[in-house]
Amino acid sequence: RGALYHHFQSKEALLEAVFEAVEIDVTNKVLSRAASASGAIEAVRAGCDAFLDLTQDPVVRQIMLTDAPSVLGWEKWREIDERHAFGLMKAALEPAAKEAGLPATLVDAFAHMLLASLSEVALMIAQAADPATALENGRQAVRELVARILTRPA
Repeated sequence: RGALYHHFQSKEALLEAVFEAVEIDVTNKVLSRAASASGAIEAVRAGCDAFLDLTQDPVVRQIMLTDAPSVLGWEKWREIDERHAFGLMKAALEPAAKEAGLPATLVDAFAHMLLASLSEVALMIAQAADPATALENGRQAVRELVARILTRPA
């Protein structure tokens, strides 16, 4: 334990490095799952599903959604998350919004909405008495949200 700490100026610096590594790993796994999708809208759905699956790992969930925001503070947590999760979501939503005929000016707002929804659903699942049922309900709710965001009324 002490051998690891001496490479970092503080416990916060260590957590920052761990959080950054987890964000990169999650981003790469989400990208991998989304890459197999047929079309931009389906890629968003697949990426959201992948995120929910990945946050079922208690270590990932603890670091991403609990420890990093509380230890690093909101601003630092947000800065790192913007580089990874927000950047990924925005990049996925740009072609999906175009495919759906949505204005490009809404992409940032939709990216923030979806990320907030995914984080809350992951936390809901973690605290559920029946995590398997909560995961399926959460996944369905996120899919409905994505469908409604990326479907233009006739």
